[in-house]
Amino acid sequence: MIHPDFRVHCTEIIGRLMSGEDVGLFDVVFQARSGRAIHLEGNLNCRRSAGSVVATRGIFRDVTQRRLDEKSSGKRDAMLHALRDNLPGGAVYQMTRTASGELHCDYLSGGIVALCGLTASEVLAEPRKVFQCIHPEDMQRWKEAAKRSSEQLSTFDAEVRYRNATGELCWVHSVARPTRTADGGTRWDGLISDISERRRTEEALRHQT
Repeated sequence: MIHPDFRVHCTEIIGRLMSGEDVGLFDVVFQARSGRAIHLEGNLNCRRSAGSVVATRGIFRDVTQRRLDEKSSGKRDAMLHALRDNLPGGAVYQMTRTASGELHCDYLSGGIVALCGLTASEVLAEPRKVFQCIHPEDMQRWKEAAKRSSEQLSTFDAEVRYRNATGELCWVHSVARPTRTADGGTRWDGLISDISERRRTEEALRHQT
């Protein structure tokens, strides 16, 4: 029996088929006696004689498990995306520098806006904007860490000052694992986090000793 939620959909499909339209591949859900939903994927065609439909034929396959897996995967992806965007005081990223020196930001979570005032979409469109937030005195240290990581495929690890969303300076720690790309460039998968509180605590302890 066709699931109640899909009866209107099926009626529309059959109407289009009867009018001569090729409806192509479509999904429908049946309901077993137990109430379990059975997802089917397939197509319908009809045979005509003297302009009238005399027979219809359908070929369907059970895709219930696939649809359940897709639904579960979608929920999992949404959950992971929410976790990344709501990471307290930090952001995750994937950055690529090609062998020719071009820089691409492949992924950046929403937490970056709290660190430097830029949205993820702004950085994705123009990756170099995020480096403009680094304090000029710390830029050389960042560049040296990136160069060493790229050449040796060693972990990128740098602590620098950023100009944050309120215009104030904050300390950030970026750590990323590099891999070599097919064109000889470097791709980093990393985490950048606000360590201002830790830096202030360290500074206070130094003044006490």
